[in-house]
Amino acid sequence: MGDTVIQSRHEEAPDLPVCVSEAVDTPKIVTTKLNPDVFRSMNVAPKRASQPPAIPGGDELSKEAQEILYFFTSEMLSAHDELLKRSRALEEANHRLQEIDQLKTRLVGDVAHELRSPLASMMIKLDLIERGNPDSRARHVEDMRRQVRRLSTMIENILDLTRIYMSNPAERFTDIDLNELVEGVVEQHRPSAQTAGLTLIWKPEPQLPQVRGEREHLERAFANLVNNAIKYTPQGTVIVASGWDAETCRVYVDVQDTGLGIEPRDLPMLFSRFHRGRQAEAANIPGTGLGLAIVKEIVDLHSGEVQVQTKLNEGSRFRTLFHPIAP
Repeated sequence: MGDTVIQSRHEEAPDLPVCVSEAVDTPKIVTTKLNPDVFRSMNVAPKRASQPPAIPGGDELSKEAQEILYFFTSEMLSAHDELLKRSRALEEANHRLQEIDQLKTRLVGDVAHELRSPLASMMIKLDLIERGNPDSRARHVEDMRRQVRRLSTMIENILDLTRIYMSNPAERFTDIDLNELVEGVVEQHRPSAQTAGLTLIWKPEPQLPQVRGEREHLERAFANLVNNAIKYTPQGTVIVASGWDAETCRVYVDVQDTGLGIEPRDLPMLFSRFHRGRQAEAANIPGTGLGLAIVKEIVDLHSGEVQVQTKLNEGSRFRTLFHPIAP
């Protein structure tokens, strides 16, 4: 038997497409309405527009065929848009990996440089303990303990920086009540302030809007600021306050002290890793120079800002600003 061509015809419902059956031994015309449920079983929905797009040769196609062609064209365009979106996401991820690799390289160089000083000092102290005056051993041992504590703090800070660089804290963002979070940080530092003979004051702004953030990171940032204020204030007061900046429509937290202040020439490098101000070095105050670098990194990850006001020998104020949750 020769090939049989089966043609389709329309029934009374012209708005629905029709299908063509396979050829069989006995030629007959088969007409089947294309039920919209077919699309749902494919986990897609037919996409229609008020006016189908112009299609070459469209005048020669039936209305039903044009709609089917338009549906699959729309699906192809959607797939193309999805591919573009994923391509951009991959480019951003690749850019982030390159940044992390560059930061890792710089961090390794900085750490190697900073480790030389305490390690060299410890080697000298060991030599003095071994060959020096026995009466001086206790002092040398205490110096070594101080260097070991410094190294331990430095390692913890480096690990914190690494975790911040390598993680994506935005995935763990939640609604944060800054008043409640900062109050906890202040209470944790109240014993150390009392030991230093300082007055630690907490002034929250009532009805402060919440912010989106990663709780652990924000606690670390505020803890670093409060700890620095206590450490660099020989006497006087440390005031921690929250509030609303009407000019920029942002929430802020201030940490203000009556301490040493910062020399103007130190300000450009204030948030650089391992940088320590001249006032801190002159006062022989222990530190690693990583505390403010961690603060800046955390605030940046929250799309915030750190502002500094300072006057030498009168004190400093660090203000961190964050965007509130949209009402």
